[in-house]
Amino acid sequence: MDQNAWIYMSLLIIAQVSAKPQRGATPVYDINRSKTNVKPKAAYGRLPGTKVSPAVMQSSVNDLQKEFAALFEPGLGRCNKRYIHLQLKANARAIHVPARRMNEQAKEIAKEEIGRLCEIGVMQEFEGGFAEYATPGSIVKRKDGRSRFVVDYSTGLNDQLEESSYQLPVPEDIFDQLSGCSYFTQLDFSDAYHQIPLDEESQHHGRYAT
Repeated sequence: MDQNAWIYMSLLIIAQVSAKPQRGATPVYDINRSKTNVKPKAAYGRLPGTKVSPAVMQSSVNDLQKEFAALFEPGLGRCNKRYIHLQLKANARAIHVPARRMNEQAKEIAKEEIGRLCEIGVMQEFEGGFAEYATPGSIVKRKDGRSRFVVDYSTGLNDQLEESSYQLPVPEDIFDQLSGCSYFTQLDFSDAYHQIPLDEESQHHGRYAT
């Protein structure tokens, strides 16, 4: 895919692709091609550009959905480059934490979400009897008021894992790389956490109880 195609794909994600224009969606701007020097304290809202009308934006979205139909197929994406391995400490011990009590409404929410994740291949039911590793699942409220199912690995598994050290990029280096660029995009993958699979050994450590 050429550079322009990637730019267009980024615009699609910003535009929150749907069959109908989104009310209250964040405006999209076409940044002028004149080089813009970006510094850490730059005011992004003042970048030279022209506001794109919703009609033009939606028309472009529809055209790109057709041109890159394979990228918009339903279902969850999956990383095929690597598997995640959970490296245990040398003195790690298996920790089994029983399921937490849930009311009937929470149980129904958990059942629906687990069923959805099983259907799209994120997880599967364990049928091997007693699991040495188990972490409790629970229901929490989102900021928008909706509920979601979560697993609390801080109850035991996290303390059994080796800490991985990754050097964080220096902000000044990032802004230096952006200097001279014309397009700026913020990307957010749908269910990104579930798109990188665990290797077979690590799957045993990530089990949870409901």
